[in-house]
Order: sequence, then structure tokens, then C-alpha cells
Amino acid sequence: MYSGPSLTSPYGAAPARRALAGLVLLACLLVLALATAGRAHAGTGAYFEPRFTKTTTNTWFFNYTRVQGTDNTYFLCFTLRKDGVVIEPSNGNNGPGSQNCTGNIYNNGASGETGGIQPDAGNMPLAIGSLYEMCITDFRSSAVIYQFASSACQSTRIDNTKPGINTFVNGTDVYTRNLAITMHIDYADAIAVPYPANFVCLALGGGCTPDLATGYAAGCSQPNVPLNWINDGARNNSFDCNTTLASNTPDGVVAFCARAADQAIPDNPASNNQLAQPATSANISDPSCGSVILDRTPPSASITASATTVKVGDLVNFGAQSSDATSGTSGQYTWVFGDNTANGAGPTTSHTYTQPGTYAAKVSTSDGAGNTGEGTQVITVNPPATGGGTGGTGGTITPPPTNKSIGNEAGGGGVQETTFAGLGVVAPKTFKIRRGHRKLPLALTSAGAGRLTVALALGRKVIARGAATFTRAGRFGFKLKLPAKMKPGKYKLKIGFKPAGAAKTITQTLTIRFKGARPGASRAAAAHSRFRAG
Repeated sequence: MYSGPSLTSPYGAAPARRALAGLVLLACLLVLALATAGRAHAGTGAYFEPRFTKTTTNTWFFNYTRVQGTDNTYFLCFTLRKDGVVIEPSNGNNGPGSQNCTGNIYNNGASGETGGIQPDAGNMPLAIGSLYEMCITDFRSSAVIYQFASSACQSTRIDNTKPGINTFVNGTDVYTRNLAITMHIDYADAIAVPYPANFVCLALGGGCTPDLATGYAAGCSQPNVPLNWINDGARNNSFDCNTTLASNTPDGVVAFCARAADQAIPDNPASNNQLAQPATSANISDPSCGSVILDRTPPSASITASATTVKVGDLVNFGAQSSDATSGTSGQYTWVFGDNTANGAGPTTSHTYTQPGTYAAKVSTSDGAGNTGEGTQVITVNPPATGGGTGGTGGTITPPPTNKSIGNEAGGGGVQETTFAGLGVVAPKTFKIRRGHRKLPLALTSAGAGRLTVALALGRKVIARGAATFTRAGRFGFKLKLPAKMKPGKYKLKIGFKPAGAAKTITQTLTIRFKGARPGASRAAAAHSRFRAG
């Protein structure tokens, strides 16, 4: 670590000391030593050493001020530690020129000087990853005793390895339709923390190589884990930043690439200013790139229909087709039939229109980036065809009523619905017994041809029966003829349907409450009739 009489110039060794004779002289010298012990001592200091050094042969720089000792003897000693263990010791009590100590460097008058010092060749190269500490201690004489005055230490950890990074754009997203994007850098180093300084580039269509001369990005260089002199946990760190792409950026790959610097800068054996070095002189990671696919073009969508001109009650089968050149389609579809009924879902669906008119059926879907596309098909619905069904005894086939009209015709009590055996049924919940209202209205939606039977019973007694034959699929109205005299109460409506080709009839039962007219209603009506006649 040290050889030679001084750090900066070759001063001669101090004159040899003659043996002291007699106890009196020795006592005098001891008194003199005590008297001068409080005199000003030499000052030593250490220049800042980087926390991490990119080297295997490091030079430490120290400064010191020569001062006058009682016998004109003043020297410096150096100690080196590796990971807290002394590997090059010194002992100033042995005097000038002892192991790792300078010779006498006394000089009349104070003067500041600087010197650099390296470990002995036997302890180099310095081990990567180890922490080395160099200390300087100054000694001066007090009679025949060499007295410690001051000490200064500085340390550094050796790191010649580059950090590793991973970069991401918009997290784990594969596609985006937003021009505002976020970038993320994960940093990892077994030894050193980030500089922090990241060099980045942004490219369309593929990767790029960050330029160390021009690619420094301050906004992408603020570490998420704060850096300080004791936080080694910051070796695993990350950075976040964002940008907004130009409005005319074409669809396609947007790549973000980065390189990161650690804090291990090279040793400068010719200067005590070790810290005045740019980030580019440190260990630099290999490039890492992340990307996202920009897609701002909505998918195309279209509809196929089993028929575009139908009659009321006809079943229309719809199918959806879609495509997207960049991010593909989601495969999820939402249908709007244009007649204020509930929406449909899926790549295929069916719908029956209950009123004549022209309707715009629409299907919407999205692509992998979230853009929405829509397709439209116009459906023309004509009045219901005749001959779709024939009524039997006690019943009549009618044009298909709406749910609202069924409720109104039955006295305003609302409707109930059921579906079985490919037959949908809408019936009133209640029926108000009134003069001139002797038919129970039903709406029936059949998936195909079949035979309908209807029976209305009060208790065990059947008071009305009806039947109908459907020759095709569709929506139909049916009215069951009621007897002239109806009693209020709960009635059971038993509905049977045998699809064409089926072996048996499937039945379903609904409950309908029949309500009587308000007391005195008939008399009031008769009086009104007489009044008008008079």
C-alpha cells in the first residue's frame, strides 16, 4: 500500500536519537511532553470516493496539513479493510517508516498537500462486490512517544458488472386505442443502485437502440425506490414515465427501448475529483424493449338475416360477421332489434316482430383494442298472413295482440307469460267479467307447426274448451269463448301443445282470477240507457 519516505516529495529521515542518560533528563522530557500535548495537531481528510467504483485497482485520495511536533517528527499511516476485515494494517506507534506508514514529513510552517494511495499489489485486483475502506491517520511525536492526532476514512464497493432491465408499454396490454401511453422500466443489479440515468428511444413498427449521447430522458430517470447512501434495497428498482403519440400516428407496433446506468463509475488515478464523471462512464445495461400495438380503427360488422321482408309473427334468424385487420374481434355481440324489445346476444339470434313496420336491426361488437363497430339490417314487417292457423271448437285464431292489448281487453290486470314445448304463451293475470266481454285473449308464439288445446276450469268443472292448429311457425292470437254466466273466482287455464311429429301433448297450467262487476254497475248502466232514450 505504501513505500517511500513521503506522499508527495522525498524528505530525508529524521536524525537518529541519542540515548537519554539519567532519570532527571527523562523526567524533564516527560514534563515537556505533557506540556505540549495540547498543541495544534496535523489535520487529515479524505476526498469523496464514489459509493461504487468500476475498477479492480482503486486509488484513494487524501489531504493533510503538516504541523510542527515537539521534536520535528510527523508522519502518516494507512489501513485497508475488505468487508470490514483489516487486510493491510499499520501501527503508527512504531514510528515513521513502519509498515504502511510514511517517513517523517515534518515541515516548518503549515502547508496543505494532497496524495493518492493504492493497496499493495498482493491485494489486487480488488474483488468485485466487496467493500473496501482506506483510512489515513496522522502521528506526531511527544518526546519519545508517537501520538495519534486525527484520522479520516473513505470506502467504495467494486462493481464491474452491468445492470439488467426489462421494459413494458401500457403494462401487460397487447393492444391500445389511446395515444397516451405509459412506459415502465424494471431495474435489477446485484451490487450497485441506479445512477439514476436512463437512455430511451421510441419507434414505430419495431425496436430501436437508445443513443447514449442524445437519449437521456430525465422524465424516465426518477427511481420509484428512493436512493440514499444506506438503502441497498434500491438495487431492485423501477422507473415510470409517459408520453402522448402524435394524432397522425398510424396503427401498428409502438416500441419503447431503454438502457440504464448504475452508480459504478471508473477510478481516476490522476485526480482527486472522482465524482465528476457522466453517467455514460458507468456500467450500462443492454437495451431492452417493450411494445404495444396501436389500433384506432373500429372493426367492420355486418348482419345476415333469414329474411328481410316478413309478416307479423314470423321468426327471423340473424347472424353476425365481423373482422379487424389489427387486433381481431372480441367474439362478443349485442343485438338491438329496433322494436323496443330486450337486446339479444351472441353471434346468432332469432327474433319475432309483433307489429307491422320497418325496423333497423343492429349488431355491435368490439376489437382487441376496445374500438366498437356496428352493422345494420333493415327488416320490413307486413301484417300477419291468413291461414297460418285454424281454430277449433270454442276458439278463434286472431291477429297477434300485444301484451298491452291483452291486459286492456281483460280489464287492466296485467299479463303472465310461460314457454314450453316450443310454444310461448301470454295470458291475462285477471279477467273482469263485463257485459259484451266473453272471450279470453291469448298471444301464442309457436316455433313450428302443431296442435293447441285450451281448457278453462273452476275447481274440477271445465267450463270452456278450445283448440287450434298451427300450420307454421309464428306469432298468433287466440280467443277462448267463455260461457254467458261467469262466476268470480280463481280459474285454471290448462294449455296443451303437441308439436308436429311429436308423440304426445305437453301441458302447462296458468291461474287466472275472474273478477265480478262492481255492485250496482248493471243498474247504473240500465238507468243511463233509459236516460239517453228519454
